[in-house]
Amino acid sequence: MGRKHQDEEEYITYTIVTTPATEHTPADTAKIKIPKFYGGNAKDWLRWSMRFKSLTQRKGWTLEQAALQLLILLDGDLKIEVEDQARQAAQEGLSFTQFYDSIGQLLVPLDYSETLDEELWNLTKRRNESVQQVYRRLKELVRMFVELPVNAESIPDVQQCRFLKRSMPQAWQDRLAASGLIHDKMSELLQYFERLEMREKAVAKEKDGEQLHRPSRYARPIKSDNHDRHKMGKDKTKHGNSAPSAVRENGKWCTHHHTSSHNTVDCFALKKQKQTEHKQVETQRRSASKKYPRVYKVQNSESSGEEEEYKFIGLLDKKPTATMAPLRIEIQLRGGNTKMDALLDS
Repeated sequence: MGRKHQDEEEYITYTIVTTPATEHTPADTAKIKIPKFYGGNAKDWLRWSMRFKSLTQRKGWTLEQAALQLLILLDGDLKIEVEDQARQAAQEGLSFTQFYDSIGQLLVPLDYSETLDEELWNLTKRRNESVQQVYRRLKELVRMFVELPVNAESIPDVQQCRFLKRSMPQAWQDRLAASGLIHDKMSELLQYFERLEMREKAVAKEKDGEQLHRPSRYARPIKSDNHDRHKMGKDKTKHGNSAPSAVRENGKWCTHHHTSSHNTVDCFALKKQKQTEHKQVETQRRSASKKYPRVYKVQNSESSGEEEEYKFIGLLDKKPTATMAPLRIEIQLRGGNTKMDALLDS
């Protein structure tokens, strides 16, 4: 109940005739609600002024009727100032238009046209804003120019088209320039930019769909129970390391993990396994290099006619370091014309 009472105080409802009455049919009417004006900045007054002038034209009020309705719709501290302006205008014999402009000068600075011109020049389409929303902001600024109490101006359609072009993304402006089309009418220009907007939305929607169905590079198959593991093992034996047809089209397949999230050459686990195997081989090679053979020396005489004998000695594992110094013995063996020196370690 309180909210309804508040709305009744903030708005006033007017009835306008849309179709005059005839002898057989009553008149068709429509209701218009306009808010009361309690004060505000320059833009607030210009927006409200557009609605009030539109209501004045639809109702067909005379200047005296419009002045009376204006005093009804104003409220707060501004109403007191307007009543003083009305008495002064009556004494000076001013028209309603002059009286109405004097009220606007109370709220709109004299140089406000420069502020509106700067806003038009810097008008830019926001990322989450549609072409129609930019167009509505542009038309509101254009209408504010007409409503200015001082330095009012009517911007031509060609200039409005230029402002709309400047507000669009640079890629759209370049595409329009490359097309060679000249759109001097606002309706044609709006249709062109709306087609570009619809095309970009369709491409973005298609890309979002591809990313939604594309498997993550970190995704791994979930093994629910032993039956699934057994089935996966049978499939692996049957098909080997070959990838499914859908995966081959994607171009990614790991033979180690059997997944399409990455390729075999990019598999981190497989690389780590190879590095571990390489380290093990390197460790074994270094251990083998620390072993040394039994030291022996064979000297053959030049005049020896007997068959030479060769004996495989083999390798000895390096023994752990003893607390005492090892004992080494040198032995000389002779057989015929062959002399052999050998070293024996304890």
